[in-house]
Amino acid sequence: MKGTNPRKEINKAIQERLAQGETKANIFKYLRGQFEDDNLSARLLALWPDLELRQKYRNLNRVLLAILVLITITKVLFAGLFILSEIPFALPLLILVPLINIYLIWLVAKFNGLGYILMVPLGLGGLCKMLDELPNEPMLVDIITTSVLSVLILAAMVLAVILYRRLLPNTTLLMQPKKDEAEQYIF
Repeated sequence: MKGTNPRKEINKAIQERLAQGETKANIFKYLRGQFEDDNLSARLLALWPDLELRQKYRNLNRVLLAILVLITITKVLFAGLFILSEIPFALPLLILVPLINIYLIWLVAKFNGLGYILMVPLGLGGLCKMLDELPNEPMLVDIITTSVLSVLILAAMVLAVILYRRLLPNTTLLMQPKKDEAEQYIF
């Protein structure tokens, strides 16, 4: 199958077939016949859970989404207060602050494995940044805000790891599909 962007075509085929309830093993067989790059097909397929697993962990995924939305709203509110108090007329900067969180929400809402994996380094980075920016003599509001955000971020990281392992059991931490002894992909 020839096209302008094989990644888009492979992802489209994966999404359509997963939505129909087809197994990942059958989807991989189809992709092998349609696209030349088996490694690319396998890597892209490894990022998406089966429909059955999506349905099974739908509620846990919703909890993660709710936590991510809370984190995003909190960041927007506090970043907005800081930006508008320190830099008047800096409203465009306020839009840039939550873009990473919105991207994570979008990935997790689509059950994309990349969203779960990105939660860990981005969460750790966010925790380090919050603790680094905490004043030497913090006010009560600083302590409460940092504590609440820290708990939310830690909960999101733990849920992301659990969901990643449950939704994508045959995918490595580097988002590669696992192989059996015969070096065949396991789906």
